[in-house]
Amino acid sequence: MYGGIDRSQYPALEKADEDLIAGTSATFGSRENASKMFVERGYKLYNEGKVGMATRRFNQAWLLDPNNPMVYTGFAAVLQAQRKHCEAMSHMEKSLLIDPRVRQGIYPDTAQIITVCAFNNKALSQKEKEEHFIRSENLFKAAEAHELSESPQPEGWGFLATDEGSLRLHKTSVSLTPP
Repeated sequence: MYGGIDRSQYPALEKADEDLIAGTSATFGSRENASKMFVERGYKLYNEGKVGMATRRFNQAWLLDPNNPMVYTGFAAVLQAQRKHCEAMSHMEKSLLIDPRVRQGIYPDTAQIITVCAFNNKALSQKEKEEHFIRSENLFKAAEAHELSESPQPEGWGFLATDEGSLRLHKTSVSLTPP
C-alpha cells in the first residue's frame, strides 16, 4: 500500500521495512501477530481522530501481513473519513474476499459503503449505479443469512439499501429502534 509507492526503489525505506518486520516479528512471535497489533493500534488512533497516524499503522500492518483482512477495513475507515467512498468500497470488498468472517457487521458495512459510493460518484452511469445497488442488497441478504443466525446484532446495523435507486430502511429480522 503506502500510497502505491514502490518502497524497494528507496534503500532507506526498504531497510526500515526489513527492520520493522524483524523487530515486530520477534516481539510478537510472528508477522501475523504483529500485524494484528498494528491494526488494533491503527483503530485506536483512528478513534482518537489521528487519521494520519492510523494510516501509518494500517500500512505497517499490511507490510507485515497483506492477508490480514482487518488491514483493509482499516484502510476503508480512513478512506471513508476522507470521503473517498469508492476507494473504501474496494478495500472492504478485498477484506470480504480474504475472510468473510473477519468481523461481525462486515456485510452491512460493505453494503452501506457501496451504496454511498453509488450515490456520490457522479462518474458512474445509471447502469453502474444499479449494479452497485444490487451488490449492496445482496450483501444485506448475506448479512441476514450469515450474521443474524450467528449472534445478536447491534441496533441500527443495516440502514441503507436500494429500492429502484432510492434509500430506504433495510428490512431485517432485528428490531431497529430510532435513537
